[in-house]
Amino acid sequence: MRESALPPAEESEVARASRADRKRAFAAVLAEFRACLLIAIASVMVVLLGLEVWLRLAPPRDWTAERLLEGGAPEARLVRPHPYLTYALTPSFRKDGVSHNALGYRGPETTAFKAPGTIRILCLGGSSTYGVGASSNSWTWPAQLQRALAGSRPAAPVEVVNAGVPGYTSFETLIDLELRGVDLAPDLVIVYQGFNDLRAATRAEDRVAGDNIHYRRRWTAPGGDSNGVLAYSRVALLSRWLFTAFQSRVSDLSEYVVVDAHAPQFVRPVDKAALASYRRNLIQTVAVARAAGARVLIVTQAYGEATIHPDEIEIVDGGMSAFAEIARDIVRRSGDPATALLDGRRILPAFEGVFSEIDHLSDHGVQVLGALVAEKLSALGWVSHAAPVSEKEGL
Repeated sequence: MRESALPPAEESEVARASRADRKRAFAAVLAEFRACLLIAIASVMVVLLGLEVWLRLAPPRDWTAERLLEGGAPEARLVRPHPYLTYALTPSFRKDGVSHNALGYRGPETTAFKAPGTIRILCLGGSSTYGVGASSNSWTWPAQLQRALAGSRPAAPVEVVNAGVPGYTSFETLIDLELRGVDLAPDLVIVYQGFNDLRAATRAEDRVAGDNIHYRRRWTAPGGDSNGVLAYSRVALLSRWLFTAFQSRVSDLSEYVVVDAHAPQFVRPVDKAALASYRRNLIQTVAVARAAGARVLIVTQAYGEATIHPDEIEIVDGGMSAFAEIARDIVRRSGDPATALLDGRRILPAFEGVFSEIDHLSDHGVQVLGALVAEKLSALGWVSHAAPVSEKEGL
């Protein structure tokens, strides 16, 4: 066995000195780490403070407080909250080829006062009437109806007002007509409705309510429950905007106005309660229009079957067939020559390339529907046409 070269006392002293050296080295490393950590923390705090000041004093247009809190300033959104309709189009909105007039309708400026001798046509419905996906205001079916009627040389000036609003069901359409539409003194009211009611009636977990509260909720901004705390820091708001799903949520209208916005649709058949609500709403829409002195044309809504998932076809077809039959029955039972039907559900699918997605129309589709409605109005004699020059001269 090898013996130590140092006496026990000296060996113990060396060991203690070695341990002390190691402790001093560790303490030096720890002190250096703490210093670096403090510098790093201080640097981050300076950067965050600078970013906070920048975002408060001179934020980029895409990172304003309004945008980070709720997706944008109210006037920059397509729609805005409404106390009775949940939401309505934002007046004077303009973006990417889409524009609303000062009255809050898509299309050219107009006034609530109707010029004497003018035939005013009010088009009601959801996104298919509004023109979601249209490249400009000219490529909606109400605009194409205006164009078709103007080209047929009407005997009186014709003005078509596009009162469609994305997401509106027959509930909102009825209320909108009562509160705003009749004030425009329309001579004709055209209703193109159904698919949004189908969405509201075919969700798996819903018990369909006669007032639609199973589907529609009051305007609630996504993330609004946490905005109170986050609003104290623009940096925190920016982090939520960049690193969570908040940015996509605030661009989705359903997040604001639909109960459980991402619940699966078209998973159960339309029940009796939904059919009864649709019938009631459509009857009342006709009644309100007729009480205001307007004729009514109901156009049954069509959709692109090729764009629907095979598992959903039976439910979609069954529901839309039932809604269309309700429309036909209402017109038959009314016995009113000032209430008529155009069966778009049966006619439109016969044309190729009319749908861009599910219920939304392509540019070709809006031309076709606008022309079909114009032909129907002419056939009914609701829009008369000027006689040709040869007839006027008795030639």
